[in-house]
Amino acid sequence: MNKNNEFLNEILNLVKLVDDNHRNINAFNKLLGNIGKLYFEIDDKNELLESLYEMCNDIPDMFVVLLEYIFQATSDGRVLQKQITVLLENLSKGVFNVFYTNFYRWQIISRLFLLNIKNSLYIERASLHSELVKQTQKMLGISYSLIPNEELNTNRIVLISEQLLSFKHGPSRNLLDYYYTLKYVLKKEVLLLVITEMPLHDKVKNLNYGISYREFYYLDALDGSFSIKYQDETVNGYQCILNEDRLDEIKEIIRYVYNWKPYLVYNMGSENIIADILGSFTNEVTIPFSYEYPVSEGHYLILARNIEDRDKHIVDYLYKRNQEIIESTFVYKLNDPIKKYNREEFDINENSFVVAIVGNRLEYEINDKFIVDLKNVLERNNSVCIVFIGNFDNFDIIKDKIGFNERVKYIGYHEDLRGVLNIADVYLNPPRKGGGTSAVEAMAQGLPVITLGECDVAYAAGENFIYETYHSLPEVISKYKDDYEFYKSRSEQAILQATKVVDTKNVIQNILKVIE
Repeated sequence: MNKNNEFLNEILNLVKLVDDNHRNINAFNKLLGNIGKLYFEIDDKNELLESLYEMCNDIPDMFVVLLEYIFQATSDGRVLQKQITVLLENLSKGVFNVFYTNFYRWQIISRLFLLNIKNSLYIERASLHSELVKQTQKMLGISYSLIPNEELNTNRIVLISEQLLSFKHGPSRNLLDYYYTLKYVLKKEVLLLVITEMPLHDKVKNLNYGISYREFYYLDALDGSFSIKYQDETVNGYQCILNEDRLDEIKEIIRYVYNWKPYLVYNMGSENIIADILGSFTNEVTIPFSYEYPVSEGHYLILARNIEDRDKHIVDYLYKRNQEIIESTFVYKLNDPIKKYNREEFDINENSFVVAIVGNRLEYEINDKFIVDLKNVLERNNSVCIVFIGNFDNFDIIKDKIGFNERVKYIGYHEDLRGVLNIADVYLNPPRKGGGTSAVEAMAQGLPVITLGECDVAYAAGENFIYETYHSLPEVISKYKDDYEFYKSRSEQAILQATKVVDTKNVIQNILKVIE
């Protein structure tokens, strides 16, 4: 039996096991392991996936689920790419509806981010998003013509995003800071809309056996019209979920915005369907909560960094679509420190050189390769203590893999991160796409940053803190530990860099100048 047939046979065994009411998790995990092993032994993986799709020609939803299991076994971006292709093809045919497609679309987005998959599949995601916008308009039965510029109210701005959670949620702080700056500093009329399109908690429970799905959260207390306080001012907004039960409400929101005639829709986030429907009849600018290109139908796309050589295929694609890229700066809204913590509170030796690793998804971000890097640091530097801060579900497992138990600590999540970072000497970024907010908070406290390139932390910190690999991480840590003048210089650079990425007013004004 050749490898392709072995692979397909194991897929059939998996289907049988998943359908069995008496399924066994150990047998399931063993099958996934075999599927992953066989997959990587097959040369032409695209041909393999296509042949499997042909077998499922009449049941494309089954193929989507099979791809879920194959990705669970392989974490291969090509599987997600195929999944997008299948979703797009069947959405455009009317086989899949908007809500089914959007659910899996958000799982794909999450996996690309959480697993730090380098190929962002931007063009594929943009094509799927474009079709989702089209099909949502069709589902809503609406079509509004472009409002002539002279009829638009130049002082009115719609600020729209997909989530508004707590002040400890970085994107929510950014959203509120933009509202505050636009309304109370720049004196604009601002309509804040929070339209949740992400799959919520109750939609992901027990969906497909053995598959880990990302769930998103929504503050019920803000549903409908809401008012909250931010920096002693009032923030008024309206929140709604895009689901089957609230389509009339969504249509009324769109109708209201059309009649309000705003000059600009300021879309904060990416892949926001309703924002792009609003942008079909007025100006729209989109800025993601990251340093990557936003996926949007809007004309103006904010890139919070400079265009790089690696972006050529995306830039060419966007120019062909007559979309305009505005190079800008990502701004962070930092919380002030509440208190100054000390090491004794966390049972950390006062003479240790403390390396802080911060994150709210550390169980995804601390991979086997990075564990080896951390072991090397601890082996060569007896006074180094590694401290994890944030959410870390499998810390005990990772701690055992690292070893050096007395010098590896997890102190949990702390809302007062800047205060807690007082116990650290440097901030070490694991290989991941996110982490920008915590890195800027660390720099604001004078901590030098150590990071790889092409990620949020690298763009926030600047070139002085970027390393090509972590092969020399023990030597880098030793340099910071043993060379006082070097440490002092980098600490001062960190503080200066942090001041450059917190000026919301200046960034917004520069963007508005380009648009106006």
